[in-house]
Amino acid sequence: MDTASRAAACSDAQLDESTLHIMDAHKVVGLLRSRLVSPRQLIDIVERRIAETEAQVHATPITCFDRARAVAAKLAHLADPPAGYLYGLPVLIKDTVAVEGLRFTEGSTIHASRIAEESEAVVRRIEAMGGI
Repeated sequence: MDTASRAAACSDAQLDESTLHIMDAHKVVGLLRSRLVSPRQLIDIVERRIAETEAQVHATPITCFDRARAVAAKLAHLADPPAGYLYGLPVLIKDTVAVEGLRFTEGSTIHASRIAEESEAVVRRIEAMGGI
């Protein structure tokens, strides 16, 4: 499917930034693939949404938006990506999963200062498939 066809297939998706965070990942990946939205835009949206809701939900005590933006800036897509490729989709990884170089608390203050030495397989797979 060419870029124009992909864009047409995503035409029902509103590009209003106030609704992008509630779209399903498949539609957002379509928008990324068609370059109708950028990974950087999505990171900014996620950051704003977490800022709006974190005080109520306490779900994301550790964030790494600068790291995500650095990865997005360097992201080069595969020439012929496999099915399921994420095209720079930001994926929230909880602190119960190890991400190399980031705090890895497993949800406990006992591990508040522990830094993961390597990423778990699920994180490596997400990153290999173009996730941020």
